[in-house]
Amino acid sequence: MTIVLLTLLLLPIPSVNQKVIGTYVMIDRKGLEQHSTLTLKNNYDFIYSYGVGGCQGEVKGKWSINDNQLLEFKSEIDFNSSSSSNLTPCYPDLNSGHWKVTKRGLVLQKVMDCACWKVKGLHQKVNK
Repeated sequence: MTIVLLTLLLLPIPSVNQKVIGTYVMIDRKGLEQHSTLTLKNNYDFIYSYGVGGCQGEVKGKWSINDNQLLEFKSEIDFNSSSSSNLTPCYPDLNSGHWKVTKRGLVLQKVMDCACWKVKGLHQKVNK
């Protein structure tokens, strides 16, 4: 009995961070050419790819989760949703969408501007 109890105590308990690791895709797409995919990795790296038609992009950086179960992002590039020049690419500010961790997946609670279109709603996990 003691051995069983000690074994149970020594088993790793997955943290909230471990539960959210994986790839999430937008499920409420209005067209076949749209995509919004967020991959969260064990080492706290993230890759966010998005696109509609020929307007596509990718943002990489580090992620964390706060006490309110909201994801926070630090991009390798500066988020710049209001570019002053048409020649400067426009990248989405992932923090503006307020990504909430839920049982169903990640929910963007506010509209996030991805330059060529706006994203909001549920992103469902596709792998574990």
